[in-house]
Amino acid sequence: MNKVKAFTLTEILVVMIISTIVISLAFTVLNMVQKQVSVIKKTIDIKENIQSLERVLWRDFNEFGHAELNGNQLYFKSLIDSVSYTINDEIIIRNSDSINLVALSSIFYLDGEVCKKGHVDAIKVNFKAPYSSNDLFIFGYKDASFYLNQ
Repeated sequence: MNKVKAFTLTEILVVMIISTIVISLAFTVLNMVQKQVSVIKKTIDIKENIQSLERVLWRDFNEFGHAELNGNQLYFKSLIDSVSYTINDEIIIRNSDSINLVALSSIFYLDGEVCKKGHVDAIKVNFKAPYSSNDLFIFGYKDASFYLNQ
């Protein structure tokens, strides 16, 4: 009688159990990688928002001749145009554009002194914990006419 070479039922069950363990580990690793990718994407989005805010604030401080603070509103004015910023707890609004950053505090300066109202020439913004290392300090240059017109 010829024996047919085949796997026994026990051998097939052992292979299936090992395959199930390997596949479940693969799905677990895939899930962990997807979570890490989403965290990295959120971090990149936050950094891009901070860089965008830094660029527009730097441009506004240095293009407009006049920056004035009134409450949580920051106004940049020139003879031709004006821009306003509203700094709230959950969002920063530039005219009608919104920048989704949570600012813990914003400190305004004039000639190195903290300023609560009126003319300003610099701003320091502290952000919420996950991106606190990305605090901003932006200043504008003033010409002699600023001091002559006071």
